Amino acid sequence: MITLINLSGVRGYGECEMVFAILKISAVVVFVITGIIIDCGGGPNGQVLGFKYWKDPGTLPAAAHLMWRFFQ
Repeated sequence: MITLINLSGVRGYGECEMVFAILKISAVVVFVITGIIIDCGGGPNGQVLGFKYWKDPGTLPAAAHLMWRFFQ
């Protein structure tokens, strides 16, 4: 397939590059939207994953002292 694209000339090569670029951008957008939906509870089990550990044990309970040592 790659050989056929390269042999098709400049116009064919450009068209294929444009189509592949649109496919790549579309795939990234779909993956981001899917990730947001799953994080917000749209997965098969309905569990909200994005905010599961915000209250217990908190956002940075164990690593706060390590960050403090890093910036000293």
